[in-house]
Amino acid sequence: MATALPHPERAENGEAAYLARLGERVRNWRLEHGTARKALALASGVSERYLAQLEAGEGNISVLLLRRVAHAMNVPVEELVREEDAAPRLARVALIGLRGAGKSTLGEKLAQSLDVPFVELDREVEREAGTPLGEVFSMYGQEAFRRFERRALERVLRSNPRAVIAAGGSLVCDYDSSLPNNTTRLNTATATQQNYDYASDLTATANGTTQYSGTASIDFTGVNPTVTDNTATITDDRGPLNRNESTSGSTSYDETFRCGNDEGSHTNTAVVTEDDSLDSDDDDATTVVNCYQLTVTKDADESFDRDYDWTVAKTRVFATGEVDGDLDPTTLTLDPDQIYTLTYEITVDLDDPAFTDSNWAVEGTITVNNPAPIVADDVVVTDSISGFGGAIALDCDAGTIGAQTTVDIAAGGSVECTYSADLPDATTRTNTATATLFGIGYDGTASIDFGEADISLIDECVVVTDDNGTPGDTSDDTVLDASLCADEAPETYTNTIDVGPFEICGEYRFTNTAHIVAVNDANDTGESHSASYTVIITVPCPEGCTLTPGYWKTHNVLFWGGAPADPTWYLIDPDGDGLFEGPDEDFFDTGDTWFEVFWTNPAGRPYYQLSFQYMAAVLNKASIEDQGGTIPSGVQDAIDDAAALLDQYDVQPDIKGKDAKSIRAQFVTLAGILGSFNEGTYPGGPLHCDEDGSSSLPLSSAGSVTQSSAGFVLLPFGLLPFGIAVLRRRRTKL
Repeated sequence: MATALPHPERAENGEAAYLARLGERVRNWRLEHGTARKALALASGVSERYLAQLEAGEGNISVLLLRRVAHAMNVPVEELVREEDAAPRLARVALIGLRGAGKSTLGEKLAQSLDVPFVELDREVEREAGTPLGEVFSMYGQEAFRRFERRALERVLRSNPRAVIAAGGSLVCDYDSSLPNNTTRLNTATATQQNYDYASDLTATANGTTQYSGTASIDFTGVNPTVTDNTATITDDRGPLNRNESTSGSTSYDETFRCGNDEGSHTNTAVVTEDDSLDSDDDDATTVVNCYQLTVTKDADESFDRDYDWTVAKTRVFATGEVDGDLDPTTLTLDPDQIYTLTYEITVDLDDPAFTDSNWAVEGTITVNNPAPIVADDVVVTDSISGFGGAIALDCDAGTIGAQTTVDIAAGGSVECTYSADLPDATTRTNTATATLFGIGYDGTASIDFGEADISLIDECVVVTDDNGTPGDTSDDTVLDASLCADEAPETYTNTIDVGPFEICGEYRFTNTAHIVAVNDANDTGESHSASYTVIITVPCPEGCTLTPGYWKTHNVLFWGGAPADPTWYLIDPDGDGLFEGPDEDFFDTGDTWFEVFWTNPAGRPYYQLSFQYMAAVLNKASIEDQGGTIPSGVQDAIDDAAALLDQYDVQPDIKGKDAKSIRAQFVTLAGILGSFNEGTYPGGPLHCDEDGSSSLPLSSAGSVTQSSAGFVLLPFGLLPFGIAVLRRRRTKL
């Protein structure tokens, strides 16, 4: 579809109207702010004559000059150059008349009718002066009043786009205009008065206007013109040219170009700038420099070795619930038949420093290009590294025996040279290759920066193992980590090892060793380290040692938690049936086995509190006597008294009745005696054996042991350490 172009005449009219609006905006701003044209010219650096042409709509101002005018006016440039006014001009009405003529009364009515603010200029003058109007005249005079009046009026006009203004007896207005030439003219100012007659209710009954004129002659005779742009400054962006001219003329200068950095096109621009309006004109010329010279480029590939160093440490720790009498992890006291779980922590970390760097090297390729249309003969290639005086291996022809550093380069062709060097450290250096032709050297550089080097890692990963106390037998070693690498260190591992039983009393040294070996790839050194920990284990002779109820209830074949069973259970036959049933022995006539009683919640019942200590004391006695030892007679008496009391009340363990208080006291007293024996604190009695963490389960539970109709004993869900119900078949006594 064809597009109609604007008619040239209409376009020209539109441009003239646009320039007129632009000039009017600048003029209105000056009048509203009381800024003289000369002041605006000084602030913007634009001549007063040029501003007059701009305000008259005759100045086709450049963008840069208009920007300077806008900055001086402190308004955005876009506010001046918009196509149309943002909104239609809003009216202001000024009422002039003698005092008492009705300006205030009519002004308020008119303002209400027009829905605009009503402003009394006299009041604004008083605000401006800070004193009543009468004192303004008496103190400052007519001329000062006019200054206050002007400032007040400018403020009102800025604040009120539309308003009814009650002025005094007169208004003083400034004017200026741009004229096309210096013809003598008559300047006439006209004030038009709107006449109204009003009825008593202030309704207008008649209207009309009266015009009042005043004239002044415009005569340019004797006026000194403002001369602008009679001088200009000439500059050139390449030459040393920067001077002021007032007449026409020409100038010239020389410039030398050299091959290398000067190759290519060079454009320079001369600018003449008028000193007042800052209007400018420019012209440019281009010189093309064609030259042929060798170009040298190169790269640098850095590399070095990083050898990691490792450490390993090992210690014994106390597991949760573990009871160690002397709190010394290097010692242990055990019963001959006791099996004890030792817990170790092995910490593997990088040494300080973590690694050692070495074998820094650099290698790369040097490329020499010959862009000329002729052969470059006998080009000598050399290479150097800043801060390094060692040897650099350089070869520009791999097909020829020996290092070739002098080459011929075909027209438009290139050659590649390889280089390498071993460096003393990781210092950042500059590597410079030079190709010399006809005594002129052409350089190419590359930075040697080991921050981005290829790193050959040595011993960066280790295998972590534990020999479990059998250094001569690797078949039972525990692999704690098949590959611990530097970015994962430090790492701490936990390993548990069972020791015992020891059939012969005495002192044993149990040494356990953790090993690390660096084995990951072909360049590893096989670096290895080990850390050993020795525990001195004492097995008392012959009196043995005692263990708590918590030990005995968990170290038997019926316990589900995985603790090793103690064979002492099968040294006792408390129900006298000739069968050594271990934890399945009947506990008097309670209907429960020893194992079930151990796991019964005492719920504050002294019967079961005594039962726990009684069973542990009987088992401790059996263990000690099995080793040839004896127990104190007071403990034996307490065991006998406890057996009689437990047998007496086995069918009513709650112990109720009128003598319950004294009976319960007997239970508590005997439980205390046997408890001190089991804890190894009874005077003259054996010491207490150390116990591992499996003895820490509570002696009681929230529930009770019940027997199923199928002949199984079911432990309540809350008793099990991992929430697993355990069933066992109960042996029936014939």
